[in-house]
Amino acid sequence: MDTAMRSKGFTLIELMIALVIVVVLTIMALPSYNRYIRSSARADAQSQMVKIAGDLERWRAKNLSYANFTPEIAFASTPGSIVDSTTTNATIYLPKGSTSANYKYQLALLDGSTRTSSLTSSGLTAGQRWILVAQPNTANSTLSLASRLVLSSQGVRCMTDSALTDATMKSNIKDTTNTSDSALCAGTSKPW
Repeated sequence: MDTAMRSKGFTLIELMIALVIVVVLTIMALPSYNRYIRSSARADAQSQMVKIAGDLERWRAKNLSYANFTPEIAFASTPGSIVDSTTTNATIYLPKGSTSANYKYQLALLDGSTRTSSLTSSGLTAGQRWILVAQPNTANSTLSLASRLVLSSQGVRCMTDSALTDATMKSNIKDTTNTSDSALCAGTSKPW
């Protein structure tokens, strides 16, 4: 009779062992899942950067410079992309449909000569180069370790490790003493 009662349910020890196994498996899977999320967001940003680069080259072929190019025009066929302001059109939030509150990557399109103003700035005269910078949303704990990406009209493509901070990268971008865009990828960077 005692064996009949035991076979009807689980003991507390058996339930605790099953719970420990589930917790251990979850702890092992979480870092892989976070890497997947970062990799997916980075791939989306890279894809959009290459698309914008193509749009920039088509713009230059028609207008003989990159001046007055606006991402809003480039993204007209993909509703849901949000540009930070209709006057500067310098920042795009990814993925499509995201805002400044919930984006994964933020793309900034800068003039390659000044490295501080957008291609639609009123003081821009030449517009012969551009730099596209993708910054992850560091407020998101999963993306805080994501790579920062750079793509330029001179063919520079690099991504930086998490050790290179946004402030350091921005100072590299604003350093106009070195006219080569390869200076943007100084430090712990690798091509993509």
